[in-house]
Amino acid sequence: MKIALLLYPMNDLGGIINHAEDLAWGFKELGHQIDLYFLYWKKSIKETTDDEVVLDALIKQGLWSKGAFGVVNQQSGWKLKQEQKLNYFGEENIKRTIDKLQQYNLLIWETSVPSASGDNKGNHDWVKLYQSGVPNIGFIHDGNFKDGYPWLYAVMNQFHGLACVHDCAYNSAESIAIPRALILNPQNLDKYSCGLPYEKREKGFLSLQTFKKWKHVDDIVRAIPYMKPTTKKYLAGGGIEYRYMTSKDKIKEEYIARALEDPDLPQDIARQRKPIWDRALEHGMVWLGYITNEKRDDRLRKLRVLVDPSWSNKYAAIGGHYNRTVVDAILNNTIPVATSLGMLGIKGVSSIFKPDINFISLKANLTPKQYAQVIEYACNLNSKERNKIIESNKILLKMFDRKLIAQQIINLSRGKPTGLLGKIEKGTTTAKIKSDSNKAMVGFFGEPIKKNIRNKWGINNNENLC
Repeated sequence: MKIALLLYPMNDLGGIINHAEDLAWGFKELGHQIDLYFLYWKKSIKETTDDEVVLDALIKQGLWSKGAFGVVNQQSGWKLKQEQKLNYFGEENIKRTIDKLQQYNLLIWETSVPSASGDNKGNHDWVKLYQSGVPNIGFIHDGNFKDGYPWLYAVMNQFHGLACVHDCAYNSAESIAIPRALILNPQNLDKYSCGLPYEKREKGFLSLQTFKKWKHVDDIVRAIPYMKPTTKKYLAGGGIEYRYMTSKDKIKEEYIARALEDPDLPQDIARQRKPIWDRALEHGMVWLGYITNEKRDDRLRKLRVLVDPSWSNKYAAIGGHYNRTVVDAILNNTIPVATSLGMLGIKGVSSIFKPDINFISLKANLTPKQYAQVIEYACNLNSKERNKIIESNKILLKMFDRKLIAQQIINLSRGKPTGLLGKIEKGTTTAKIKSDSNKAMVGFFGEPIKKNIRNKWGINNNENLC
């Protein structure tokens, strides 16, 4: 089977990079061909080709690595070749791109629709890309569908299915009438490593992610001064909130150490208005920047704990919203510490993970000192506690096998019951999804409201756009 993996450009690809890489390898290991394409709403694309010597030098420096689609790194994504860039501005380019897509048996949309970024203002060409006649499968990676991209409704009838990577994504997609399955993030189980025995590992943690607001990296940064000096404290990654935390002149007020957020904060520190990042560095935090998967795994095999500080009240109201890094920890026999809101949602129930069996839970509204105490506890588990988690997670891993996930995507495209739940469900499109989609299609992606434009988007002339 020939498969095309499609993405629209976006800032901070984050976990989508590893998701796309492992998914691609899963298909390749099943014997399928898979190609990556980025879709640009441009009349033309400036030709840029990186010299192989330059790419080899980047790899040797440890900044980039060889991936399923060429050279890749965790900050920028892929060094795309010219043939991996498709433009679709105007009828001629749309036809050329669709002709390319029609060479495939299956189209997988890592980003199901374009974002409402300024670059897409007036972009009403994207809806035609789904009309190639080739089955379309989209991914839902978060719980943000209803508010973030309800215009999926505009191409709803062109999708054969939605692959939802966790409970939050799955539950959010019940508000649109597209067949969906709970299909987890793909992982390379061949990379499983026992690592060092727990008792011989460093007492400490690694926390890595794209620093977005809902990742709450500041929670762990605030807690670091309350950990033992001997505890190893590593952070990796980067992003917008990292820049706000470390900026010399644009630091956010909330990232200044204040008694308001920290009841145990010494008064002299509060008076100094010291940035929480600087204070954490003074107490032994080591920031690694963006690191390769190999460096991540090497460090996890020597540490006792991984910390995922992320949570979102919005996402938690919909369902559990685990991150790939938790499974990365499990693959290296490292104990995951994660927030209950993030892993289980408000209802405290997950189709995948159980607290104190698969991970150690960080409860809501902990003070920085209490937060630190949970991490210290995880770094000092007795043999019974750690073995229970490690052995339970070994059983859990088989659900994430990238070959299994790739086959589940194929099954979804063929309408076969599949995924973690062993079924395909179809939601009901809500009136709000329709209304929000129509507003976006006319007001943002479309042209001024005219009868012909309303008909183009499938909007009845008497339909209320307000």
